[in-house]
Amino acid sequence: MTDASTPIVVGGDRGPQTGAPRPDEDLLKGLNPPQRAAVEYRGPALLIVAGAGSGKTRVLTHRIASLLRNREAWPSQILAITFTNKAANEMRERVEALVGDAARGMWISTFHSACVRILRREAERFGFTKSFTIYDSGDSRALIKRLVKDLEADAFGHSPASVQSRISKLKNELA
Repeated sequence: MTDASTPIVVGGDRGPQTGAPRPDEDLLKGLNPPQRAAVEYRGPALLIVAGAGSGKTRVLTHRIASLLRNREAWPSQILAITFTNKAANEMRERVEALVGDAARGMWISTFHSACVRILRREAERFGFTKSFTIYDSGDSRALIKRLVKDLEADAFGHSPASVQSRISKLKNELA
């Protein structure tokens, strides 16, 4: 039996240990209480919502390092997604600084690059090749404009803008 001042550490398959230093104490240094709680949390899911410059990337990278260090996850089980390439690169660099080469086995990317990776891997299941092209809005506009012209659809009152609007409406109705 231990008292509240004696730390209890659960490590690997050795079971609870008392009196041992926490294996990830260095990962918790300098974190405020909410950040520390997020790094230590081990529930089914965790959503971190905070403003710019509040330490979200630090919390996420330290949480990943803690999960790996405590052998609660393998690198191949880690998916860290952000919005921009810059943020994904920064997160990747920070994780690599904490865990070394293990970072190479993780998916640290933007939403778009993670989805493209999944789509390319599964493309053949849906009758596509892995070398498909994803059009941005400019590419889409140019293609629609060319199709309207080639099909002489403008003679029937179809403009590129109206066709694009109709496509958008149909896509939204699929939801």
